[in-house]
Amino acid sequence: MDLRNQIVIHKKYGKGTIIEHSDNRLLIKFGTENSIRFIYPDSFEDNLVAKDSTIQSYIIQEIQKNKELDLNKKAEKILKTRNSFHIIKKRQEEILNSHLVMTIMYSFYRDPLFFHISKLKKSSESILEDLVVE
Repeated sequence: MDLRNQIVIHKKYGKGTIIEHSDNRLLIKFGTENSIRFIYPDSFEDNLVAKDSTIQSYIIQEIQKNKELDLNKKAEKILKTRNSFHIIKKRQEEILNSHLVMTIMYSFYRDPLFFHISKLKKSSESILEDLVVE
């Protein structure tokens, strides 16, 4: 919707007229003062009110749509993060369960040095973090 020539009221500057409107910016002329730029539709949440009630309700709907979109984006980001975390944990478990590691153990009772082959233990997870993230 084109908002040019619509009359608005600002808390501080009073009555003004929208002279430019792009996707997310407004340029409003207040009386004889210079024109001031505002973010659209966010500035209507606190500072601006459209004189025409139909225009004002349309702008409030735009604000609600933007909030819902932001919430959806945040929810998607959280889901992606959780999914990535589960994939990494699953990969670590696969490595822990499938790889054998040769460890060197010292014994002062029998042999000075012997080798032991075993599966990785859960305590080895921190060592694997760099290996799993690819």
